[in-house]
Amino acid sequence: MSFGYSLSDFALLIQLADKARRQFVGAPNEFKAISNLVRSLSAVLRDIEDVWLNRDLNLQQLNELRDITQGCDDVLGRLEKRLQKYQELDSNPKELKGKVHKAWKRLRWEPEEIKKFQDGIVAHVNLLDAFHRKLYGQVTLATKDGVDRLHQRQDDRERQEMLDWLTPMDFGPQQNEIIARRQGETGLWLLQSDEFRSWVDQNEQTLFCPGMPGAGKTMMSAIVVDYLTMRFRDDPSVGIAYVFCNYQSQHEQTPLAILSSLLRQLAQGRPVLPDALKELHKQFKHKSPPLDEVVKALRATLKLHSKVFIVIDALDEYRVATTNGPDKDENYAANKEAIWKLLSELFQLQTEIQVSLFATSRFEADITSRFEGCAFKEIRAHDDDILHYINGRMPLLLRTQISKHPQIQEKIRNEILNSVDGMFLLARLHMDSLITQPTVGHIKRALADLPRGQKGLDKTYDKAVERIDRQPEDSRRLTMNVLTWLSHAQRVLSVGELQHAMAVCPGMTDPDEDFLPEVETLGSICAGLVRVDTVSRTVQLVHKTTEEYFKRKSILPNAEKDITVTCVTYLSFNIFGSDSFSTFPNSLARDLLFPLFRYADEHWGHHAIRAASEDVDPFILDFLEKEPNVTNLWQQRTDPLHRHRGTWQQVSLALHLAVHFGLESITAALLAKGSPPDALDFDGTSPLAYAAGLSHEAIVSLLLA
Repeated sequence: MSFGYSLSDFALLIQLADKARRQFVGAPNEFKAISNLVRSLSAVLRDIEDVWLNRDLNLQQLNELRDITQGCDDVLGRLEKRLQKYQELDSNPKELKGKVHKAWKRLRWEPEEIKKFQDGIVAHVNLLDAFHRKLYGQVTLATKDGVDRLHQRQDDRERQEMLDWLTPMDFGPQQNEIIARRQGETGLWLLQSDEFRSWVDQNEQTLFCPGMPGAGKTMMSAIVVDYLTMRFRDDPSVGIAYVFCNYQSQHEQTPLAILSSLLRQLAQGRPVLPDALKELHKQFKHKSPPLDEVVKALRATLKLHSKVFIVIDALDEYRVATTNGPDKDENYAANKEAIWKLLSELFQLQTEIQVSLFATSRFEADITSRFEGCAFKEIRAHDDDILHYINGRMPLLLRTQISKHPQIQEKIRNEILNSVDGMFLLARLHMDSLITQPTVGHIKRALADLPRGQKGLDKTYDKAVERIDRQPEDSRRLTMNVLTWLSHAQRVLSVGELQHAMAVCPGMTDPDEDFLPEVETLGSICAGLVRVDTVSRTVQLVHKTTEEYFKRKSILPNAEKDITVTCVTYLSFNIFGSDSFSTFPNSLARDLLFPLFRYADEHWGHHAIRAASEDVDPFILDFLEKEPNVTNLWQQRTDPLHRHRGTWQQVSLALHLAVHFGLESITAALLAKGSPPDALDFDGTSPLAYAAGLSHEAIVSLLLA
């Protein structure tokens, strides 16, 4: 794995796959299955190469492709090392055949080891397959061993560009990842309930399904989406759209973004894009359309269907970005207003068109009050669902040797059922803990002290933190750094973003690939508190209550400062102040090479505000003194096409950056150091003009003093 990624890296990966494929030539029949898988992987990689070289991919596609191919590189690298151990062939052609045969005879793999390689290759072929389907909207045909070359079809470029313009928000990968974790017939109690059946069969119905934290509301929402998709798959007149709200996506999940996503999903399901969307694109092609125009297009698109189902999960996690820092009262008011605005738009649409709405949330008065008079069904983990989940994960205990102990299996089922009190999350955390126990005795001891019910959730997290504290110091520091980022990031992080964040140390001036942690490491060291989404290639805490626990217990008191320092250190790298960076071919290529750049550039100031500590100011000021870096950052923000740089009079733009984020103490410090308050940027705009436009009244006063 390299710190950056390029076309040459991809070419090397194809060479590695071809080399592995050639090494299996002449292998005995017992290796035929894995040989065919390697051939399939090599073929898919070449398909991807053709797509990459002939198509402009967006940032999300580039990030996804990079993460998948890095995983391929890891699997193929381990396979090559395994083969090299046994295939030390003589270069004499006359003796080559015999040497190969002799080498394969010596190669005795345990079935479990072969299966690991096969599973790894199949997983990445499937990920590349999914990437192709997402890119082209094509359907692949399954063949023997579950993999095959992709059958490409020409994508409607104009159609895809129009959908991408509307919103990049895509909940499909999240739906697929959640439903893949479903065990057995989980959720049948909801699908078979009178409330749900009535909601499906009647028109213009709303079914509100609140539940306690950790009850499994998101899984139930995914099960509902899956059920609707299967039931109405042959009826194009029925539209289905869904949203998974996430407390870490506050900068993305505005009412405009949510409604745009619903419009995109419904439009995407039509054989031809609706005229309303085409007109919207024509009118606002080079900018984001206003909310009222999106609602108008959504209303017209809804009318094209005989019936529409909309599923909104976790309304309690619907948060909007504010500039109020730690001011909880103002943030609460802003979030409450945003929820009311979103629900008002949905309820208004429901009065005009046949829309059936399904929504989940915690029991929060401000939300439940909006659903008065609607059908109601509480989501609570049922014993059958818990048992499906326990039985699905049971084989992982005692290094897969748990089958030898039927009595302890029954004890595990009984103790977990008695402890969870309707909380699916608690069952998951208990199983995560039991999987780490080395012996039957350790499992019995853990079962005797299982935290119970909602009150036991904090105790469960306490035990996880205790396990982390017992790790070697370097591993413990890395784990706490991972938890710091995942609990305080402004949005969901990609695998690449988190890896690069972990590789930054204060004082670094250049990236160092030696500090990049492996994906498996990120998931394994966090005591079950972190989940890596293999479909969307994102990393998150296992649940919202995990983030709430860390903040309530103040376990990570310096989190905002630490993230701020990491961001400004990253942005201070010499490469970002160089001429080569200022003339980068495009932002997508930049983000592919430096995954953390976009997040650090967009959010370092937000973290600085929340740090609310003077300790972070010296790091920020050191960063802002790097004039080449600051100039390049501000230019890519305000003048990415370099239209004005040739005529621009070189001045420090540090004050512009400080004003942009509303950093009062930094603004005062820069003014004290002599930064000119009337300096003009590439567009001829002064810090004062930016401050006034952003309503930063305190900073306006500083600049006018």
